[in-house]
Amino acid sequence: MEVEERKWEDLNTYCLTNVFSKVGLKSLIFVLPLVCKSWYQVTLSPQSWKVLDFRTLSIIVHGDSNH
Repeated sequence: MEVEERKWEDLNTYCLTNVFSKVGLKSLIFVLPLVCKSWYQVTLSPQSWKVLDFRTLSIIVHGDSNH
């Protein structure tokens, strides 16, 4: 029996949007858009950005090293 090979970039937009809405903010900004053109397009969808958890981001303070 031969197994059909499928490509991630061919995955349905609805499915990708659902998956992307569950990944971390850093991945959504810095990783997923760089995978391929179709993933980049999906990251532009407002549905990918419905739930954002800013608690996982490191806060960088510029200037004053006492903070």
